[in-house]
Amino acid sequence: MDISLTNLIELVKKVNRNKVPTPMSAEEISRLRVRKYRDPQNTETTELPESLKALLAYDRDLLSNYNMPVIEHYKDLLIKRE
Repeated sequence: MDISLTNLIELVKKVNRNKVPTPMSAEEISRLRVRKYRDPQNTETTELPESLKALLAYDRDLLSNYNMPVIEHYKDLLIKRE
């Protein structure tokens, strides 16, 4: 399924439970990196995917329908995968 960033953000705006979005600055977003490979020996990193950058630029405290912090939830899942 191909979805544009504009459509993604519009959807997020509809379901976000956080009434006052707190955007992350472009400077902060550009400093964030993710590991490129799962191999613990390879520490190479890359920039965040565009979709995640867009979400952070919209609201760093994004809340799901269940009032769970979305970014924190996915960060925890990624840490557990390593």
